[in-house]
This record gives sequence, C-alpha cells and structure tokens, in this order.
Amino acid sequence: MTYPKSWFSGIDNSWLITDWDNYNKKINNYGVKVGTTLEYWEDKGGIEPSHPYGWVHWYCDFYNGKRCKDDMRQINRWVRTAGPKSRFRRALINLIIKKKSVYNDFSISPKRRQTLQHWAYRLTDKDCI
Repeated sequence: MTYPKSWFSGIDNSWLITDWDNYNKKINNYGVKVGTTLEYWEDKGGIEPSHPYGWVHWYCDFYNGKRCKDDMRQINRWVRTAGPKSRFRRALINLIIKKKSVYNDFSISPKRRQTLQHWAYRLTDKDCI
C-alpha cells in the first residue's frame, strides 16, 4: 500500500531508516535516545513479515483500513505501552503529581515522553486531572 506523500513531507529518508549506531536523538521531540534495535525485535519475534518496520508500519496500514491477522497483537501492544493504564503513561503522570507539576513540564521524564510519542501518544492536561 502506498501512503500519502504528505505524511512524510519534509522528512529526510535517513530519519525513517537509520542504523542503531547512527541514532540521531536530535530529531526526537525530547532529544533523547529510546527504543531498541530492529534486530532485537526480529530476534524476539516481534516483527511480522507483513510489516517489516514494526508497529508504525502496521499502524499506517491499519489507519488506511488494511486489516491483518496481527491487528489484535499490535492493538494490545499499544494498550500496554501507551494506553490509559499503561506503565509509561502511569509512571509519567505519577512523577508529575509527585513533583506537583503540570502535564507539559517537559523536563519531567523526557524518555517516557519520547517512548509514548513513538507509540503515537502525547500526554494531555486531561490525563493529569
């Protein structure tokens, strides 16, 4: 399936497919390195042949209406990683509350924030109420 060109407009191809050793944390919103290698996920069995670039690849297809046998696994991965009761979201909210701060105090846990963003989620004020 071809994706709309507008999705990748202005994004250098090297930002999309880069060797782990050349990870450029400056392109991340929070300026941190998070995640792991493609080889890690391949060895763990986390990559399906239909989506060799992982979750984002699957999500782009899913968003465009393409359904596959991997849908429930990927949806459940999102729920566990970025869903309302997920460990990353809850840990970030708990830190914000502990520090008596606000949702957009980006000095609090930039790695958790970047991880959530990699999973298509950004914390909102409503999350912290």
